[in-house]
Amino acid sequence: MTATPELKCYLPGVPRAMYMPYPFEITESTNKIHVAYEFSNTARTIHLDKVEGPPDDTWMGHSVGRWDGDTLVVDVTNFNDRSWFDRAGNFHSDALHLVERFTLMSSDIIRYEVTIEDPKVFTRPWRIAMPLYRRVEPNMQLLDFRCNEFVEEFMYGGLRKQQWLSTGKARPWRSTSLARCHPVTASINGMVSRMDAAYPMLEYSSRRGQTASILVLLATGG
Repeated sequence: MTATPELKCYLPGVPRAMYMPYPFEITESTNKIHVAYEFSNTARTIHLDKVEGPPDDTWMGHSVGRWDGDTLVVDVTNFNDRSWFDRAGNFHSDALHLVERFTLMSSDIIRYEVTIEDPKVFTRPWRIAMPLYRRVEPNMQLLDFRCNEFVEEFMYGGLRKQQWLSTGKARPWRSTSLARCHPVTASINGMVSRMDAAYPMLEYSSRRGQTASILVLLATGG
């Protein structure tokens, strides 16, 4: 899991950006469609007019769209080979070619289909499809997703531990409240609990019968 581009805050690529558990916003103009994603402040532009391709391959590809009746068809090329389809490590090459189809099913639902073709990786094209639901909360908006702060300990904690071992200094932050952590809580009963092996920053104690709450690093995700 340490190699997944997502946990290093790299751009997620397409189509992964469409099915990550983070909201995104679609804005349409006369000849462009802009898609802004909350994760890592990612964005891409779907061109409805003729434009030159990018000078180099990109994480999000080069998107050119057209209307087929009420369906938006998007041809996506010019990818680099550094993004994954998921955390399991399913990958693609720089020959990835996508054909996306966005079809409005109702005022709050878009049917999303994408055909995936990569002759360097797959023996034949394959397709996925899913509904995209509008977030209907009042005043819904994209938030500032501060990815680097969330994964700082996951990325560089090993270097800090090496520094502690070489200098012999005591570990800081011996507290139930840790900086730069993802706000997911866990409760554990007992006298003393340690998580030194995987997460040297997490160390806390509590009296028997009481419950201590700690913050769990984003790196504990599946």
